Amino acid sequence: MTVQINKKTITPAAVIEKQIFAIKCINKSSLMSQRSIFQQLQLVKEIQIQRELSCYPNVLKVIKVYETDDYINLLMETQDGGCLGTYLAENGKMSEERAKKFAIQLLLTLDFMDRKSIIHRDLKPENILLTSKLDPKTHDLDSPIQVADFGYATITGEYYRQIIMKGGISFIIDDIKYLGNRCFVCGTPGFIAPECFNGKSYSTKSDIFSFGVIMFCLLTGKNLFASSQQQSCYDLNEKCDLRGCLSRLKRAGISELAINFVLDHCLSKNPKNRPSAYQALMQHPWFLND
Repeated sequence: MTVQINKKTITPAAVIEKQIFAIKCINKSSLMSQRSIFQQLQLVKEIQIQRELSCYPNVLKVIKVYETDDYINLLMETQDGGCLGTYLAENGKMSEERAKKFAIQLLLTLDFMDRKSIIHRDLKPENILLTSKLDPKTHDLDSPIQVADFGYATITGEYYRQIIMKGGISFIIDDIKYLGNRCFVCGTPGFIAPECFNGKSYSTKSDIFSFGVIMFCLLTGKNLFASSQQQSCYDLNEKCDLRGCLSRLKRAGISELAINFVLDHCLSKNPKNRPSAYQALMQHPWFLND
């Protein structure tokens, strides 16, 4: 079974030599026009970024990239536990103990990406996979996580130039160097760092904001920027309107240390006030008190 969305075909799974993989299929016709240079660049970046991260266990691996007459295909791992978004929809909030174990795994992954100057730009529960089903009755995070879908990811600074040149498109790098990490607002409304709405650069601190939103979802079982209308969610996200969030966390029985970490640090409107993934793990008392 295949599903086509905006000329991008997603094949849920393929069985190859008794192993199950997922296949992401990109229609070549969508990459042929002169206007599609950004899509071409983004695809090369996605493939190169996945290769750069392939050694890290908490990143979903692209096993192989191959072409047919009509498609470019990314053969990827698939996981039995579904995504974090499905878990939250079916089970509601996590215990604080389990949420902390989840946070450690994700922060270690973000630190690894940070050291390679890679920004995901679309972190959300649906892009975090569970390698096996979680038991909602326990506090253990008995399923390692994997970060998936690097379709919006980018690379910053000189490392960006090096990786893109590895991808075989160095001949157009000077014509597209303005794109980098500034080109457009990307991501999912409700999880986008507020600085990204006003034309400023994405940074690894942008992923920390998205991480903070995910943590709020885990601890409360609710969306941070709750709205029944997408535009309202977008507006709340852009303004970083956190009114009522403190009381929502307290009603969920969350500790003061966890509230301080999520609300005052990760969800700070000013990216300079957010910790790096490394600083969060090494310096915040919520992690150090165990």
